[in-house]
Amino acid sequence: MPYPLLSKEISSKIAQKYMDLITAYYQQLREMKISREGFSKKLRMVVGDDHLLKTAITAPQRLPHTAMKMEPVTGDC
Repeated sequence: MPYPLLSKEISSKIAQKYMDLITAYYQQLREMKISREGFSKKLRMVVGDDHLLKTAITAPQRLPHTAMKMEPVTGDC
């Protein structure tokens, strides 16, 4: 799930101070100060695995149908 979508989904469910912390971690990731794995661990510590899993499953279901349009898979590599 892309960070902007994840951020939008969890921002209304956690305290602002935690959202600020997650945003700071994401900035560190973008600046290559931490790895993607490091960011994921910190995100999981702040938000919690259960909440992240629930968000990852339910958020795409609330997207407009056109936003979920997938390109057909072809045999070309």
